[in-house]
Amino acid sequence: MFENGTIDGYTVAAVDGTKFFGSYLKHCGHCLSTIIKGKDYFYHSGVVMSIVGDAPKLVLDFEMYDPKVDSANKDEGEQSAAMRMLSRVMANHKQLLDVVVYDALVCNSVWINTCLSYGIDIVVRVKKNNNKSLKQVKALANKAEPVTVWNDEKGISEVTVYEKTFIMAGVEQPMRFVKFALKYEDHKRSQIMIVSTNFDMSLKTIFRIIRARWDIESAPQESKRRQGVKNSLIACS
Repeated sequence: MFENGTIDGYTVAAVDGTKFFGSYLKHCGHCLSTIIKGKDYFYHSGVVMSIVGDAPKLVLDFEMYDPKVDSANKDEGEQSAAMRMLSRVMANHKQLLDVVVYDALVCNSVWINTCLSYGIDIVVRVKKNNNKSLKQVKALANKAEPVTVWNDEKGISEVTVYEKTFIMAGVEQPMRFVKFALKYEDHKRSQIMIVSTNFDMSLKTIFRIIRARWDIESAPQESKRRQGVKNSLIACS
């Protein structure tokens, strides 16, 4: 099924966090909890890994947060669950994946080094980040000349690309920093910044991969909901 990859020859999976179940009444020993408007609220959250790109959007696996081992901090808890899931996926589906794409909460050396240890590349969004090396490369990219410009994206009139190589703190091998400055047909503007471990991948392929991450927000959503709710209801019954 994935002989030719899912995006330009690469088999790509996206990871996303989601809430599967919530209740003010039903709960179990595995529930997370918070207080909403003075009431105890119990819920199950987790992470899901799904194929993205041109192939069927298969959900490869999911992992529930474990309140006994995962941090109460949302980002840290999600990353811990994602790392457990990634370990299981790589054990069960050896050599299936080439690239894992994720949002900015895992833009750190722990996640990147874990992926590299499994021999898979990463494409990760960059947003606000306290990492000094990322701040420096952002500043350099902002002052640099664009490396390329194209205008054949649907709904986007122009994509201007800036790229730099840098060393991220805690990661031994060099990394790519790429900024896509987008001008839309309605003249609005935005930007997407990413880091990647793959230097052979074309800029257009990286752009396709980071945009394909949104596939996990739509097509597999019902599968995520069904699998997670089934698991949560069993736990909370």
